[in-house]
Amino acid sequence: MEADAVTTPHLALADTDINWNRLDKTKFHIIGAILFTAQSGLLHPTAVVKTRMQVGGSGLSQMSGMSVFTHILRRDGIPGIFRGFGTSAIGSMPGRVLALTSLEMSKDMMLKHTEGKHIPEASRVGLANAVAGMVSNLVSCVYFVPLDVVIFPIYNDLPKNGSWLLFLSLLICSYCGSGYHKS
Repeated sequence: MEADAVTTPHLALADTDINWNRLDKTKFHIIGAILFTAQSGLLHPTAVVKTRMQVGGSGLSQMSGMSVFTHILRRDGIPGIFRGFGTSAIGSMPGRVLALTSLEMSKDMMLKHTEGKHIPEASRVGLANAVAGMVSNLVSCVYFVPLDVVIFPIYNDLPKNGSWLLFLSLLICSYCGSGYHKS
C-alpha cells in the first residue's frame, strides 16, 4: 500500500493568533474564567498554608510547609485546606476577565502597530506576546494587589464556619478603611 502524503496548509504566524473581532467573547471569558478558577483551586491549599504560616501567634510560623499542611488536614480536614476558596474565586473573577481581555486586546494592538514595519514575523509575534503579557500583568496587579491587601486579614478573622455575611461586612469595612492601598 502506498501512503498518501498529507499536506498541511502553510499558515503565517499571525494567522494562528486569536482574531479578537471574530472571537465569541462570552465563551472566551466564561471558559477562561473557569480554567483560571480551576487553576486557583489547585493552588489554593498552598495559599492557605502560606497564610497560616504568616499569622503571628498561631504557632505555625516556625513549622515547615508540609507540617502546617498536615496540621490543617488533621485539625480541619479537607475543608480546612480550601477555606476561603469560594470567596477568593468570586472576588477574583473580574480580575481574570480583565487579564484575559487586556492580554488579547494589547496583543492585537501591538500586532497592528508593528504591521508594515521591517521586523521578521516571528519577532513581531514574540514582541506582541511579550508586550501583551506585561500589560495583562499590570492590569492584573492593579486589581489583585488591593484585593489581597483587603482579603488577607479577613481570612484570619473568619471563624471556622465563616459566614458570607460576616465576610461581606468585613470586606466593606476594610474597603472603607485606610489600609486599601498599603502595598
